[in-house]
Amino acid sequence: MGKGTEGGAPARAQDDLYAHVNREWLDANPVPAAYGRWGTFEMLNDAALENTKICLEEAGDGDKGGAFLASGMRAAEQDSRAALAPTLKLAREFAAAAAAKDANALAVAIAEMHVFGVSSLFGVGDTPDKKNSEWSIVGVAQGGVALPDRDYYLSADPDRVALRAKYVAHVAKMLTLVGGEYEDAAVAEVRSIHW
Repeated sequence: MGKGTEGGAPARAQDDLYAHVNREWLDANPVPAAYGRWGTFEMLNDAALENTKICLEEAGDGDKGGAFLASGMRAAEQDSRAALAPTLKLAREFAAAAAAKDANALAVAIAEMHVFGVSSLFGVGDTPDKKNSEWSIVGVAQGGVALPDRDYYLSADPDRVALRAKYVAHVAKMLTLVGGEYEDAAVAEVRSIHW
């Protein structure tokens, strides 16, 4: 992390932007001794583990595994479309901006997706500076493809062609689970972008 983040006077943006922007969060969320890093994903993981423990403990002395499974099965009663509505709205905005070739609308859609933790074309985070490990700098990485590399999308090799067909079927199945009305258009969009 940048200098000036551990107590003392606030860092000036021009001296240490990372400390200036993140100081309050870093001071309020020190890295616990048991962890090599600490952030929202670690917090969510700990909360999920604690909630799992509570669920199993509250199941009583009977079949705890069965009680735990039953609690997960209740999720099927929830309306998955309603739960995913914000994400689907963002996906539609992104697709519309991309189709219209509107760079400003696309930038807004990407920014909104990142606010909700949805990486689109790229992921952004902090990473140690390779020349000075006392500092953290912004790191940007591609985040838009699901298959390992470009040959999986473009190669005429029969194995790659078969894998692409399975990938499209998988995408279709996932879209069916959240609402079949999106399936055909979304699969067509996947094909037009990736191939």
